[in-house]
Amino acid sequence: MSKWVNCNISRMIGMSFAEVSVSSDKTVVVFATRRTRLTKARWECRMIHHQECSEDVWLEDVTGDLDDLIGSEIVQASEDVSVGDTDMGTQTATFYTFRTHKGTVQFRWLGESNGYYSEDVDIEKRLVF
Repeated sequence: MSKWVNCNISRMIGMSFAEVSVSSDKTVVVFATRRTRLTKARWECRMIHHQECSEDVWLEDVTGDLDDLIGSEIVQASEDVSVGDTDMGTQTATFYTFRTHKGTVQFRWLGESNGYYSEDVDIEKRLVF
């Protein structure tokens, strides 16, 4: 198994996933391709926030059917970020939208902090043997 490395959402275009799962605490989303016949390897991509200190970041909701991401190539992928101030600091909403021939799925992440810590969501990938 290789190490997780950051990647741009555009690197997911053209991929077809066999599994998509959301962790029970709604802090990680994992996308996994099928294993290849030749190498028996598969790609995994994940959305995750790496906790620093006094911030909270979580998957607020999913619009669309996760099954639309299974077995159908990603033809479009985008990220939109909206940052605002709150009484206690800042709030960031990050929208990840994926389109396949089956439909569109959008993940909405929310982050809150005192304004000193990142509320970013990272997209990472690794090759699993």
